[in-house]
Amino acid sequence: MISDEKLDYDYHLNFYLNLGLLTGNARNDRPYHEKAQYQHALCVCDAILGVHIEAVAVSEKFSNEEGLFQLRFGVSRRAKAIWVSLRNLLGVVNPEHSEPLLSEQVEEVARDLNVIYIYIRGALDNFAWCLRSLCTEVTRKLPPMKVGLFVEESRMKIYRKLPNL
Repeated sequence: MISDEKLDYDYHLNFYLNLGLLTGNARNDRPYHEKAQYQHALCVCDAILGVHIEAVAVSEKFSNEEGLFQLRFGVSRRAKAIWVSLRNLLGVVNPEHSEPLLSEQVEEVARDLNVIYIYIRGALDNFAWCLRSLCTEVTRKLPPMKVGLFVEESRMKIYRKLPNL
């Protein structure tokens, strides 16, 4: 699992700063900024892959089928798709890339960005449904359109009823 520290861009930039390679001259420092950006992007990709793996591992601890399903086939599956899209983006639009993208590459980047956005939203919904599965029978009857991490009714009915985990 990637440490939170490595998910901060400054962690990677400070590596080159501590080596005395950054001079304050934007043109001379550009290659080091690009390397730091690339390392940061790789760490984010690894962290997303970690979410994929952890969601499966945590799902094993669920005794109810709904929670297991939401983590394993919702969060985990979506995290893997996000990881694939991030890796594709990094391959097409890496920090050293300076040429305009070809039309096909623009479409590929647009598709991957949409996958990331849609699957982040979907994973958040899966987390909400997973939490709902831990609640009492009464809160499990919350209408499907009212289940969500950012839906007021969910916060009022579900999150206050969760068992101590």
